[in-house]
Amino acid sequence: MSLEDEVKAAFKKHEDDARADGQSWEAVQKKVRRAHTQRLVYSSALSLVIIAAIAIIVVKSPSSNQSRGFTGPSETPTGVETPSPSDEPSTTPTPKDPTKDPLYGFKWRVGVQSGFAVAIPKDWKGGWFEGVWDFEPSGLPSTSQGGNTFAITITVEPGSYRDAPSGARASEITIHDRRALTWSTDPHHVSYAVDWPGCPDYASACSANAATQRLIMRLYGSTQSLWDSYEALGRKAALSVVEYDGLEALHGTVDLTIKIDDLRRALVRFMDARVEGIGADELMGTSASNSYNSDGGLYELNGNPATTYDIIQRTGNEFEISIAYGNSRRYERIEIQQGDGTAAPTVEKVCIGCTS
Repeated sequence: MSLEDEVKAAFKKHEDDARADGQSWEAVQKKVRRAHTQRLVYSSALSLVIIAAIAIIVVKSPSSNQSRGFTGPSETPTGVETPSPSDEPSTTPTPKDPTKDPLYGFKWRVGVQSGFAVAIPKDWKGGWFEGVWDFEPSGLPSTSQGGNTFAITITVEPGSYRDAPSGARASEITIHDRRALTWSTDPHHVSYAVDWPGCPDYASACSANAATQRLIMRLYGSTQSLWDSYEALGRKAALSVVEYDGLEALHGTVDLTIKIDDLRRALVRFMDARVEGIGADELMGTSASNSYNSDGGLYELNGNPATTYDIIQRTGNEFEISIAYGNSRRYERIEIQQGDGTAAPTVEKVCIGCTS
């Protein structure tokens, strides 16, 4: 046999050995299909078990509502209330409306010599002249100047408030708990008489006759037109009148740590009188008067009137204050001395420019 024939015979034999048996191949295919089906069933069952387990874990998880964006209602612990936005207290105070103040548009004036304070319209002017305070709208003359005007005049005098003019039809009223009478003698006049407390010059005691005083207020319009224009404002001012003794500083401030007593009241009266431009002279002793005569500044400084003040601190009977004149301010140390007997305390010594 040639070499070529031997090679062909070898390939033929290999082909016969490698040919698969038909029945054997079918058996193999059955085994493969059976194994594949079993794996598919097992895999499906296992997947269902895993999915069910995950679902149980998610449902039971306490944080599942939050971590997955759950928007349903959350449980509130027993006994704990969740406040609604309307129940929560506001940290921002509600501001007061100044226009609702019954004296909005008015300013306080102080008659230190007579112990009263009254609120008048801000655009009115006025002052003290020969024992009488008068206030009138800006642009109108005062009662002492003459001419057509509207004014409210105030004075304190001895006597009972019940002493109305003969023939006048008087009505009993109260003004800030003070007994009073009001009457009118003609269509352009209205008067008020108020039972006024206290002793003259802020004395702590006085005789019964000296303590019987009345505060008289008169509203006057020289023409019907002026009366119609200002009567309501004048009546409102008259009904605002209150007793004044220096307890409250109406033209300045007092440090809250300074105790309230007769010495502090005396200083407040003195300072309010300086801003009013009248009445401080009577509240000083000789030494203090000489200091202001020398250095100026009792009522004005360099042509600028006193506008406000601050009582800063106190050491015994000495007080440190600052007082404003226009855009400038001056510091003073003021000594108050208790009066003799029933007399009110007075300003005795002043050191201009002194501070602690």
